Amino acid sequence: MQQRSTKPWVDHEIVSRDIFEALLKQDAVQNLEVRRQVTIIGKSTAVIAIDVYWKFTVGPEEYFTVVEVKRKKRKVTQGEMFAFKAILDDIPGRPKGVFVSQRGYQTGALRVAEHYNIKLYELSEVTNRNPISLTNISVAEFKIRPEILSWEWTLYYTLFENGGITLDAKWAQENNITALPVKFELTDVAKIEFTTSGHGTVKLQNLIRNIVKEHKKSGRVPFNFPVTEPTTMSGIAIFTDDGRRLESVIIVAFHGDIVIEERVRVSPFFDVKDSGNRFFRLRNLDSKEYQHVNVAEDGVQISMKLVGIGG
Repeated sequence: MQQRSTKPWVDHEIVSRDIFEALLKQDAVQNLEVRRQVTIIGKSTAVIAIDVYWKFTVGPEEYFTVVEVKRKKRKVTQGEMFAFKAILDDIPGRPKGVFVSQRGYQTGALRVAEHYNIKLYELSEVTNRNPISLTNISVAEFKIRPEILSWEWTLYYTLFENGGITLDAKWAQENNITALPVKFELTDVAKIEFTTSGHGTVKLQNLIRNIVKEHKKSGRVPFNFPVTEPTTMSGIAIFTDDGRRLESVIIVAFHGDIVIEERVRVSPFFDVKDSGNRFFRLRNLDSKEYQHVNVAEDGVQISMKLVGIGG
């Protein structure tokens, strides 16, 4: 196995070559030849640079496949798929085409590949488990993904911004608060509670979390606490004109913005760093099958096929 390149796109080509070579060997094909960075003169006399290609024979038939490898931080576009199709058309004998992407494919690219019978794969490296960071008003959902040997977390990372209050005028006058707008400290949303004589106590944290669970997507959601009567609000700090600190107030209005950012985290069942090897996840978009690849210095090991519908 060749030494890894420091260039990530070249490294991805080498891994792709090694993986497909191992897969083809499992099929016991004859006269297998797998190469990387091959140059071919096209029918148009253009010089065509190929990332990975393989040849093998089954009986009297010879099979020739060209592989395009894209390691980018975005999905493959329709234009890139048409460009690959044009390369295939220009190669004598019109080989079969395989496209390997790290980030998936746009809808237009999927349609082009289906129409021209280009086989699609996604290849991503399995990294170490990343710590999950949440605020105390965030919401997280969890599911097991056995087909990718991982847990999947959908996180709705949430902040509360631009909080504002309107004090009950009589209470404010009695407590020597005349400065407007009212200045206050909101250091911990989890400590804020609203209390009324007829409805008991409500936590702001629970109200926000319920809204996040209903919204379930990134965005900014206006929040207005429904105050129908003077309500005690505790868990904040307000200072009177003479410098006294009050940790509960009587309000007639409270508002702010709930800011939600949806994040997806995938955490493997195993700890990658313990083995010293590198692990990759290969997905066949036609069959929806996943295979897991252990890349070591002395060779490649590929798992059995696991079927799943996830991305």
